[in-house]
Amino acid sequence: MEKRSVKKSLIIYVLFTILLSINLIHAENLNLKITGTVNNITSDVSLKTNPSATDVVDGYDMYINNLPSGNYSQFYSSVSGNSLSIDSWAANPRTIYLVYSLSAAQNGTLDFSWTALTGSYDATFTYYGTDSSYATSVGSANMRTGSSYSASTTSASTLYYAKVAVSAYSAPASSTTSTGGGGGSTTTKTTSLKIEIPALSEAPASGEINLPITLNNDGEVDLNKLTISGKVLKDYKSSDIKLEFDKTSIASITAGKKEIVNLKLTLDKNQLSIYDIIINVNSASPVYKTSNHFYIDYVSKNASGVKKMIVFAEDLLVQNPECLELKEMVDEAQKLFEQNNLKEAVISANKAIEACKKSISRTQKFELPISIAGLEIPLYLVIATVSAIGFGIIFYLYRVWRFRKRNI
Repeated sequence: MEKRSVKKSLIIYVLFTILLSINLIHAENLNLKITGTVNNITSDVSLKTNPSATDVVDGYDMYINNLPSGNYSQFYSSVSGNSLSIDSWAANPRTIYLVYSLSAAQNGTLDFSWTALTGSYDATFTYYGTDSSYATSVGSANMRTGSSYSASTTSASTLYYAKVAVSAYSAPASSTTSTGGGGGSTTTKTTSLKIEIPALSEAPASGEINLPITLNNDGEVDLNKLTISGKVLKDYKSSDIKLEFDKTSIASITAGKKEIVNLKLTLDKNQLSIYDIIINVNSASPVYKTSNHFYIDYVSKNASGVKKMIVFAEDLLVQNPECLELKEMVDEAQKLFEQNNLKEAVISANKAIEACKKSISRTQKFELPISIAGLEIPLYLVIATVSAIGFGIIFYLYRVWRFRKRNI
């Protein structure tokens, strides 16, 4: 009887350990694979959400492979100087900066494709062509309603740039109102509010931004007791920059009507940064919430931020001898800076940094997640699971030994 009890305990222990391990492997809410193809040369990048991931590079990310020989392309997400073929993060909204790199410049059509999004995520694909500063867009596509975007390549460039802005999807809500009639019939009406933001990809030199935000009730239901709020992310992290609205509450916006809310904010004059401005609107009756956001690449009138970027590029080259051949680009950036051509200086320095990152990534080796049944599982989780099962087996053998010793 004691022997059976020990076996039963072991089975329960092992099952509990396996179930616990499975619960630690969180299902990924977003698994967006984007494929880029030029003249039958194909590469893809995967964008994923994972509650355990961070905003920086960690074990849930995967670096691009070493460069193959011959004619090839690489498609990757650029995060803090790292080139990732799998980019994972936890919190949204988030902007992903993508680079499509060809081994040789060539004329052709660059076709981007993906499976249209469903569920709780929304995303916009924005193409910038050869603009490495991501300042002037060429075109965009909604990644829920569309599944592709095409553009032309030229014999003058091997690098092409795009952004993917991921956010939570706010499906139009519905409310039911009763209509007259003996049958007591009901009619379903749509509740919807659009936050319309004027196009602005680059801030004025002063850093002060004033924008009229339009709240458009394009639904069929009046929205009452609305509150407006927002926040600013600076280089993908929380910041202390405040959004100033001329009104933070609105009594009502009737169906089909619009309300203007003026937004004011001042960006840091001393830094070169990327800002994500998020605006939230909540309705108390009916209960409904929505949000929208926009991005700004800011080169301030104060050139210290640009100078820091050039110095960073110089240091990067010095610390990585494989990048020294790129010194001409950095020298050009310094020359443009001295001419007070700050934006072009940023572009030149950024090109040198991106090229150096690619050179570094070819020689670096990193610990990658282990892939089981299509899931990227961190190595520490595999070790913990195996260790737990091993401990269970040792515990079982110990109980059997004690049982036998007791009966001798």
